[in-house]
Amino acid sequence: MSPQEYKKMLQKFVNGVLSVEGFETLYLTTFKSDMGGMYHPLYEILEAVFEAVDAYWYECKLGEETAFVISEERLRQEVKMALNSLNDYIYDNFKK
Repeated sequence: MSPQEYKKMLQKFVNGVLSVEGFETLYLTTFKSDMGGMYHPLYEILEAVFEAVDAYWYECKLGEETAFVISEERLRQEVKMALNSLNDYIYDNFKK
């Protein structure tokens, strides 16, 4: 999947178009099948999202997070930060 396609996926989640469950399934499946041959800076951005999705637990509430469990609100925050980094990556590497 291209960086631009990942961007669209992250935007859909941040904007509420994708539910947390839908995003979790789609992202984990896509990222796991895409891991080979990814440039390191892009991999770091997308790996951070993977780790956040992996740490998400539906019963966790904001403020109850630990180093291993995060809430939906925290997941959205993490994805927003990754989306900003991904936008910078796309701008730096794909500007015309």
